[in-house]
Amino acid sequence: MTITPTTTDDDLLRRMRAGQADAFAALYRCHQGPVYRFALLRCGVAGTAADIVQECFMGLLGGRFAFDPLRGTLQHFLFGVARILILKHEAARRREAPLPAFAEAEDEAAEPA
Repeated sequence: MTITPTTTDDDLLRRMRAGQADAFAALYRCHQGPVYRFALLRCGVAGTAADIVQECFMGLLGGRFAFDPLRGTLQHFLFGVARILILKHEAARRREAPLPAFAEAEDEAAEPA
């Protein structure tokens, strides 16, 4: 079967799950740009936004994220997945960030007296 501009996301998802790489590529081409812009707007870092987009689509391809067409559109689903991934990324980054007072104390301890 050929993929046309009028092929629906549901049909492309069905084909992707059947192993058709061109269906996944078509979904990616259609939704990558908007999801990337959304992620970039939310996190502000181009590399992180690209990683978020990759994780969204790899999760969709691998079955990690289960899209239900009865609950909305694929694009809105991908925005939701991206939002959750960004929140997880930000939470991990906050856990790794030193406390300001502790960082100042380390700087003072490192300076010779």
